[in-house]
Amino acid sequence: MKLYWPYLLVATLPFTHSVIALPHLYSKNPHQEEVVEPPEEKYFQEPGGDDILGHYDSRFFKGVVTYDNRIDTLLHMTRAYLNFFRENGLETWIAHGTLLGWWWNGKAG
Repeated sequence: MKLYWPYLLVATLPFTHSVIALPHLYSKNPHQEEVVEPPEEKYFQEPGGDDILGHYDSRFFKGVVTYDNRIDTLLHMTRAYLNFFRENGLETWIAHGTLLGWWWNGKAG
């Protein structure tokens, strides 16, 4: 049994060196945060052109819509959407944020 021990050592020696030669998993400092420069230009632009009209498409709106007009429009759009799906036997659901708003603001339907 003692005779095979040196042969075993010589046979396994290349494997130990190949493992030692591998780069360390954390060759970079894992605690150092990488600084990412912001892009010089935005890829997408808001259609309204500024902060106030940012969510308005300037092709269809020339100014800010009043709160009452916006709520009334959203109510009619939601009703039309739900009626269309109900009349055509289609299953749909409203996203959680919108659904919570619908629940607390009058349950439009």
